[in-house]
Amino acid sequence: MTHPDRFLLAGVMGDPVMHSRSPLLHGHWLAEHNIPGAYVPLPVAPGKLADALRGLVALGFAGANVTIP
Repeated sequence: MTHPDRFLLAGVMGDPVMHSRSPLLHGHWLAEHNIPGAYVPLPVAPGKLADALRGLVALGFAGANVTIP
């Protein structure tokens, strides 16, 4: 689903998360399909997931994945 009038934000949440290759992979497909958006790493401290999820809604994120190593 594309949203030509909107820059889509999505990401991967976790701790640690900066090593994740998901932003590179999803960024490739966003570019490949000319979808304006970004997929970013979102470091979330243990015990802060509920707060982080509320923050995603407040910021208008299109979605997120959660990883637990």
